[in-house]
Amino acid sequence: MSLGKLSTELDAKVAEFLEGDTKALSAFSQVSKYYRAIAEPYLYSNIECSGEDRYTLLQLLLTLLDRNDLALHVRSLELKEGMPRRVLSDKQETDAYRDFWKRSNSIHDLLDHIVRMEDQTGHNAQEIGEWFGQLFSRYAGDSIFTLLLCLAKNIETLSLYEQEDINFRCIP
Repeated sequence: MSLGKLSTELDAKVAEFLEGDTKALSAFSQVSKYYRAIAEPYLYSNIECSGEDRYTLLQLLLTLLDRNDLALHVRSLELKEGMPRRVLSDKQETDAYRDFWKRSNSIHDLLDHIVRMEDQTGHNAQEIGEWFGQLFSRYAGDSIFTLLLCLAKNIETLSLYEQEDINFRCIP
């Protein structure tokens, strides 16, 4: 066994040991591109965020749209109640919405994929299109969440909480 291969295996063990400690794993990933490649699968394997924080959900969606390879590492997605929520200034809100629109082609491609599933779901393209239109009206939380689920094809665990003012409309 070459020394180079042993080094990678040991580095991967370090990342595995850090799994669950997001802060340490994030720092590990920022050392170099080499360590980022080792750490990213662990950083994206178990995602916890506030279901009330549409900005964080949007940032996650945009990241996974840009980096489909990361979406394959998501094994667990948990929407928690009572987690800190980002408060954005008007400029930050506008910038986030602009970033969202820059990915409209990627989102359109994902919509095309969902519409092609029309025969399997029993829903017609118009109904799916209307639902998807909610996403473009200031990125509705349920639409973002649904797109996250469409991108993260290897989810094993999904944890949700119930909140009266969030309306998750499901299309089976």
